[in-house]
Amino acid sequence: MRKTILIFTALMGLMACSSIPVHHSLDRVQPGMDKGAVLDSAGNPKRTFREHGEDHWIYVYFEGGKELSREVIFESGKVERITKPRAKANWDKELEGATSGAGPGDAGFKSVP
Repeated sequence: MRKTILIFTALMGLMACSSIPVHHSLDRVQPGMDKGAVLDSAGNPKRTFREHGEDHWIYVYFEGGKELSREVIFESGKVERITKPRAKANWDKELEGATSGAGPGDAGFKSVP
């Protein structure tokens, strides 16, 4: 039994070390990068949408007990800008089943300092 727990713990540790967290990967994304380079750096986004001729990729991750969101916005296939992290608004109410009614890019997130 101890051997099984030890092997499981070792495998989980290796899996944790094998991927860079999304928020650190997004720090490497720079304006001018193409979509392939963003996918290689930060992986697949949680959601995408197109608005006003721009593609928006939304990445969601957890940090410090908060759910955060960042958008990578493309124009003509190249990164135009990357938003600052935004914290999920009304987190405790959503856990109780309430929703915030935000727009497509907002999804209940608000800017954090």
